[in-house]
Amino acid sequence: MSLDVGDAKIGTAMSDPMRVIATPLGIITRRDDFEAIRDITDLVKEHQVSTVVVGLPLDKDGNDSEQAKKIRQFTENLKKLVEVPVVYWNESFSTQAAQQMMRENSGKKRITGEDDDAVAAAIILQEYLDATMHINLN
Repeated sequence: MSLDVGDAKIGTAMSDPMRVIATPLGIITRRDDFEAIRDITDLVKEHQVSTVVVGLPLDKDGNDSEQAKKIRQFTENLKKLVEVPVVYWNESFSTQAAQQMMRENSGKKRITGEDDDAVAAAIILQEYLDATMHINLN
């Protein structure tokens, strides 16, 4: 499972059981952190998630952006309540990539809203799955 954590909403994505293909799942509206974390823990249990991958927007030098600092704070609270490993993955430009992909697939010039956050989460997860595939084969 992956999360694209924003200030107002959190995009979610899941992989197939073989951990090969990531698919957008949906959006969690972030009214408050407690409720959002409860929703995430419910998804972890419902889908029998083995790892939660959290997108972390780093700057061009690989340092935490301001948003990354907020995400780390949120994730520290999440780690206290989920019973699976939570890992970070550099998500720089995943939202832009999601919007580009959606434009190419829909023919629209600009797409905004909930879909791009879930697609961004899927891009984050797919990058993670691709990078760790050799680990899963052993």
